[in-house]
Amino acid sequence: MNTIVIDTVTADGEVLFSSGSLPQAEQTFDTVGYLAERARAEGFYVYATFETLGATLSGGVQPVGRVTMDRLDALESEVEAFVRTYQPDGVLLDGYYNMDSDRSYADYLKNGGGEGYENYMLGLSRAAVAAASTSARRAKPGIDVGLLTEAVWANASYDERGSQTSAPFTTRYGGNSDATEYLTDGLAGFAAVKAFGATTDSSMPFEAVAGWWSEALGGTGTPLVIVHAADRAVTEAEGWGEYDQLARQVIEARKLQNFAGSIFNSMKRLQENPKDCAGKLVQYYNDEIKPEHIMTDLTLTKPSQMTYTTFDPNVIFAGATDPNTDATINDQKITIDENGFFSMSVDLEPGLNTFVIRHKGKVYTYNITRQVEVLQEISPGGNMNVDGGTKITITAIAYENSAVYAMVGGTKVAMSPSEAEGDDVS
Repeated sequence: MNTIVIDTVTADGEVLFSSGSLPQAEQTFDTVGYLAERARAEGFYVYATFETLGATLSGGVQPVGRVTMDRLDALESEVEAFVRTYQPDGVLLDGYYNMDSDRSYADYLKNGGGEGYENYMLGLSRAAVAAASTSARRAKPGIDVGLLTEAVWANASYDERGSQTSAPFTTRYGGNSDATEYLTDGLAGFAAVKAFGATTDSSMPFEAVAGWWSEALGGTGTPLVIVHAADRAVTEAEGWGEYDQLARQVIEARKLQNFAGSIFNSMKRLQENPKDCAGKLVQYYNDEIKPEHIMTDLTLTKPSQMTYTTFDPNVIFAGATDPNTDATINDQKITIDENGFFSMSVDLEPGLNTFVIRHKGKVYTYNITRQVEVLQEISPGGNMNVDGGTKITITAIAYENSAVYAMVGGTKVAMSPSEAEGDDVS
């Protein structure tokens, strides 16, 4: 880790910098200045987010007021003052979406000329990004200007150029903005994509989002930074229940052709380190654990069926797991080797045996019914005629602890067990 990104928006959508149009948080001291000073003292680069038109919150993009030329003029001075005051190494522009409102079309008719409504709305968003970028670079030549973007440009179901997602908000059509165009035209030097969905997310899966942006920007050579939802690590959010989600995303991101690094959106959650999620992530970065182990989910090669009936007195469970975290069978830890492989024999009781195997949120339940053959063999068999006083020996192989007796001439004769191995006695 070499950079601290200061999020300049509070949880209530108030900004931590001077703004004439955005709601400002009440502060007893200069929060941004304090964080920047502490980060530099620890040897970190300092980047900061800057809301151009309106706040973007964890609950979604918030609508902004009317975008006017006065607002764009004010934006330039606000960005310039911000950069001159805090001297960040980089600034991440956010909140440049220009969503439709009940006044948008009237404003277009008044100010849009003949360019068309869609182009008018897109143009205002572009103007905001251009104004902020130009002002930042003027205030501090060489500053690294990045463009934060929500996860999805467009869903492919709406625009075939989009990603295989089903996002409720898309930047191109919901936000009337086009980050790919702004980046291609040099309004920002890199993209920072808020890929907050887990790898198994049902609407915005991580690979679909990150892969789309990589392909969209790959031909331009634009560096791609992924913003990971560290605040969701080991929570009930879809796909985030286990330690490995952050590490999995970094592993997948590193495969992208123009990947330039990761931003984790919550230092607090990383410090809390539930299930050692941050610790394992650091170990991965330090090459102390293998990526193939992190990517391993529980697989079982034996038994081949999850529900079956058998006469066997035991069952063998064999398979592979991620050795960085425990696997259990009926809440007992499974012994594995350094690569996560295991093979174990478990005795079966007569009747139904249920085994529940758990690993990284996955649960496999086996229901194995053991049938028992109580009387396997008896000798001698059939009817016999013998002379009086003749001694005969009767042997039987029966299930252990069974009550075994013989009927001789109508008389019940008790039989006693003899030493034998296994479940059967004679």
